[in-house]
Parts: sequence; C-alpha cells; structure tokens
Amino acid sequence: MQENFFEEFEKSNYEIWKIAAEKSLKGADFDKSLLTKTYEGITLKPIYTLEDFLSIQSKIEEFPGYKSYERHSNIDGYIGRTWYINQYINYPIPKFFNQALLHEIENGQDAINLNFDKAATLYEDFEVDDLSNIDLIAVDLEDIEQALKDIDLKKIYVNLNNGIATFPAFIGCLAYCKKNNIELKELQYSINFDYISDFIKEGNLKISLKSYNDLIYYLAKWHISNNLKVKLIQIDTTVFHNAGANIIQEIAAGLSIGVYLINQLLLRGLEIEQIIELFTFKTPIGVNYFAEIAKLKAIRILWSQILEEYKCRKQSPLMIYAETSQRDSTYYDVNVNLLRSTTEVFSAIVGGANFITVRNYDELHSLPSEFSLRIARNTQNVLKYEAHLTDTIDPAGGSWYLENLTYQFAEEIWKEFSKIESNGGIIEVLKQGTLQNDINLIAEQRIKNAATRKDVIIGTNKYANLKDKQIVNKLDFNYNDIKEFIYNKIKKLEQRNTEEIDELLNSFENAFSNNDFSAIDFGINAILKGATLSELNNSIPTEIDEIVINPLLLKRPAEQYEKLREFSNNYQNLYNYLPTINYLCFGKLKEYKARLDFSTDFFNVGGFDNNIIENLNLIQINLSEIKLKSNIVIICSTDENYQEIIPHIVPELKNRNLYVVLAGMPKDKSEEYKNLGVDLFIHIKANLVDCIKEVQNNYKDLN
Repeated sequence: MQENFFEEFEKSNYEIWKIAAEKSLKGADFDKSLLTKTYEGITLKPIYTLEDFLSIQSKIEEFPGYKSYERHSNIDGYIGRTWYINQYINYPIPKFFNQALLHEIENGQDAINLNFDKAATLYEDFEVDDLSNIDLIAVDLEDIEQALKDIDLKKIYVNLNNGIATFPAFIGCLAYCKKNNIELKELQYSINFDYISDFIKEGNLKISLKSYNDLIYYLAKWHISNNLKVKLIQIDTTVFHNAGANIIQEIAAGLSIGVYLINQLLLRGLEIEQIIELFTFKTPIGVNYFAEIAKLKAIRILWSQILEEYKCRKQSPLMIYAETSQRDSTYYDVNVNLLRSTTEVFSAIVGGANFITVRNYDELHSLPSEFSLRIARNTQNVLKYEAHLTDTIDPAGGSWYLENLTYQFAEEIWKEFSKIESNGGIIEVLKQGTLQNDINLIAEQRIKNAATRKDVIIGTNKYANLKDKQIVNKLDFNYNDIKEFIYNKIKKLEQRNTEEIDELLNSFENAFSNNDFSAIDFGINAILKGATLSELNNSIPTEIDEIVINPLLLKRPAEQYEKLREFSNNYQNLYNYLPTINYLCFGKLKEYKARLDFSTDFFNVGGFDNNIIENLNLIQINLSEIKLKSNIVIICSTDENYQEIIPHIVPELKNRNLYVVLAGMPKDKSEEYKNLGVDLFIHIKANLVDCIKEVQNNYKDLN
C-alpha cells in the first residue's frame, strides 16, 4: 500500500498563512498591502481556501447545461459546438466588404456581422465625415447583393446588427433571400434588434419607444406564425461599459433592459415561454481577467433567476455575445492592444461566451487593413485550435476564487438591478439621470486612477514607446472613393421610375397599420423593384416621442494621455525632434538610478525625450558648462543628498530662468525647497497628467 507522506506535515489553514504573511510584511498593514478593492466595491482577498468554497457550495449548479447554466450554456461546453468567430468588417463599400468577408470565411470566420450604416439605411442624403464611424453602406438591394456575393448563407451564422435601422435592414435581407431562392428555415440567424443602445448614446430617438416595441412585437409574431426560430432582441451593455460603468452597474442595467422588453411583449400578448427564446446578451470583455470570467457566469445565473420570477415553465440558456473592450484600447503603442485583446478573448472563452468578436487592434487609427483583420481573426483561431481551451467544459469550475467572485457579483448585481426596478425600471432611471450620474462617478475614478498610475496602461501611462509611429493602413479605397460611391448611388436612384415602388410602399404602409403580415411581402416586393431601405423605413407608421435623456459617451482612460502626446507630436513635426527634458543626476549610480528611471518613465508618457547628465559632483559642478536642451531640469538623487544639493544648485538654476523639478517628495522639506525655487515635485502618488501639462505650459527650447 502506498504511504501518504503528507500526513507527517501539519495541516495548514488561512490563519497560519496570514501570520506568515504579516511577518513577511515587516510591519506594513495587512489590509492595505494585500486586500484589493475593486471598482465594484468588492474586496478581493490575497488567498482563497476550501472554507470560502464551502460557504457558497450549496448555490452552485454542479453540471453544465442545466438550470442556471453557470457552468456553461451547453451540456458539453465547447466540445460539441465551439464559440462562433464573429468578426466585424468595417468596410463601407459593398465590393470591398465582400472581398474581405470571403477571405475571412475562408480562413476561419464562421459568423457574419451585417452592420448597415444607419445614415445610409434611414436617410436619402448623408455625409461621410469620419471613416472610423461608418459601417457598410447598404442603400438598396443592389448593395446587399454586392456585399453577399458568393457567400453561402446556409453554411454560416448571420448576425444583423442595425439598432434603430433594424426593421428596414431585415426586410432588405428578406428581399435578398427571396431573389436568391433562400428559405429562412435553412438559415441560422439573429436579428439583434436593439434600439435602446442608440437611445442612450444619442440621448433621444426619432420615433417613440412604443413604436420600436411595436416593431419588435410585429417581427416576433411574424416569425412565430411562420414557425421560424430567431434570436430577435439583443440586450447590449456596450454603451454602459464604454462610458466607464463597473460590472455591477453594467449588468444590472442590462438585466433591467431585458425585463423592460419582456414586459412590453407580455403586454402585447406573447407568452413568456415564447419571449425568452428571442433574447441574446452582448457585453464587452475588459482587461480584468478573472472579473470578466465571473461576469459572464453571473449573467447566466441572474437571467435564469429572472425567468424563475416570471414562472417560466421551460429552461432556455441565454446566448452571450462577447467582444473585446473599446474602452480599454489605446491609440499609442497599438501592439499592446494585441496583448489586451488576447487576455480578453481568453476570459470570454473560459466564461463560456457563444459568439466572440475581437476588435481590430488599430481601430483608433483608421479602418482595418488586411493585416489587422487577420490578426483579430487568428487571435481566436489560435485559442480555438492550438490552446486546447475547448477540451474542458468549465475550466473555471472549482476555483475557490472564481466561484466566490461569481456569486459576489451575482448578489451585488441583483441588488443594483432591484434598485433600478424599484425606481421605475431602466427607462425611468435614465430619464431621471441617476444611472448616468452613478456611472460617471466610476468613469471619473477610472480616469483619475489612470492619471496617478494606480491603474497602469502599458505603453500609455507606463513604458511609453517614444519611437512609436502612427499607423497608416493601406486600403484598396479611401475617403474620396466612399464619397464617389455615395454620389453615384444617389445619381442612379434619381433615374428610377418610382411609380410602382410608391404603390407598393403605400400598400406596405396600409397593411402595417392594420398589423397585417402581408406588409412584409409588400415591403420585400418594393425592395425588389428598387425601393431604398430608407424609403421603406419612412413608410413605417410610427409615433413621435420627445423623451430626452443625458447620453452616455465613450470614455477611455488612455485618452487623457493621448491628448498630452499631441504636444510632442506637433513639436516633432515642426522641428523634426521631440521636446527634451534635462536630467541632472547627482552622486553615484546607485544614488540616482531609481529616481532617474522613475522620472524618465514619468515624462516619456508625455512624449518627452531625455537629455541625461550623470555622475554630477556637487563640489566640482559648473552649471554653465552643462549643455541643456530645454529650460526643464529634473534633479535626481537621494533625500539625504538633496539637503546639500537644493540650497546650492536650485537658486543658480532659477537665476538662469529654468523650470526645476525634483524627483521625490521629501515631506518635511517640501516647503523649504519650494521657497528655494523648486517648481514641481514628482513622486509615486503624483498626478502624471497634471504634472506633464504643467511642464508643457512652461516648456522652452534652448537648442
């Protein structure tokens, strides 16, 4: 019989570990050193034990594919069906969209995102003023056909993502299917009707909430009457995430949106068992690796809990769309975005997402190149086919830390969700502005923490790459090509004979007003005869609503640093070199090295180059012989040396009209040093953004 050698060791526990940890801290406060407070208000412990797991074990669903679906929405995880690679192709001209899509499908993409540009879908005339904000231009059936040329829709999942333009976009796709003899029953598709995201981003809507809810109900009934299964409604929390919300706020708001839409469909006569089949949930995945895994698991738990509240008689796992975070992306050192997106995808996979989208690493610069599309797609391909992540159904299962974090999130999200509901639901709290105010407070904290480097953004507020060059993607088209495409499209539309089109559109409007499903056929035929999607949209009988709310906008913590870099970029463009800061390093290397490294990294994030003068001797120094490249001087040494350096050197520096910065913050001497002429102290708790702005405002070139 094999001996158990572990029996000779004393069994350890948390208290024993804590005593050892406190001893190693050498007097430092245990809570401040080892406990971490998250943006969600949750305190993370440095270690989790079996006791932590046992405290929540009764809540945990042991098997995947059952009840709460915490473990996974499928009973066999990804073994039977892996997640869909659901990439965006942000090319506005249908011809180039099609070429890129064919290439992506050939190389592993197995879901299409049809994001029709809203301006093109809703209005006849529109302007292109920003390439980063334009989607596929699908004005009419001709454009849809060009975009989908040679694509076998029966072999790929189709996602139609069009927000407030969903209805005309869907009818356009139905016309495409009819012309090409494609039966909807042969397809896998989601319509992803989501108007609330547009409402929150814009602050208002063109038509009433009631009209949009009527459209959703109309499409749901049409699908049910034709015995078609469809994912019709998408709860999209991207707008909350991008505005800076924490996970509790983001998911609670999303669940409240879901409840609002469920209630709207119940009021219109659908059964809860019919309604739950319509929903999907879209959420961005941020850089907090473990928290994002727990978030996805908590979403499934809470959705199941909501269905129990509605006394739903059937189980239905919630299909989750995950995409890498736009909020956490950076404009500079974009290659670091590749690292971020990799960990974000990893979180999405371990959390059990059904569709995953990797945003292009260079999207803040321009439309994606062939290379950036390839990298985004292959990030998923590598993890899917080479990392063996599909071999284990729930790789996070049994992790004492993750299991606890999941249920902490679930409990706190439910409290926040209940608070929203008790205040009238999602629409009411948006009208009151309370939700936006709460989210803005978290966003401000994120920005502040990035400014003080409490939150590190590699390549942006730490380890900045001064040799970083802006990306200029080589595309097969440019801004003028898009303008020309639009011009030619409008010119061609003006030559149509619209008499038959108008008759069909009138029939569509009349049928729709009577809730007659023949409106769908009239709409399809109008598109087949040459009607534009916008003309169809304008024929939908709707009501006007004057609801106005405070919008939520994208707030990237990195953006404050990117604005700082404009100073150095403009300077380099003008003089062909970067603005430079002088570092006067006193004493031996070991005396100034730490503060020199801290200081150069501190100002490099603002785009400043370095002029380092080392091994200066206080007694022998002759400042007039030192070649300075600007009026900004950083003094680096020890606090002890400063007592001799500052009184002797700083007055002379000030006599030369130099701006003096001290590396460090000797608190008991700070007032004395200020009186001697020190203009600025930089230290680990300093606000980098404010300090760099101060230096920029006082900068003068001495070359």
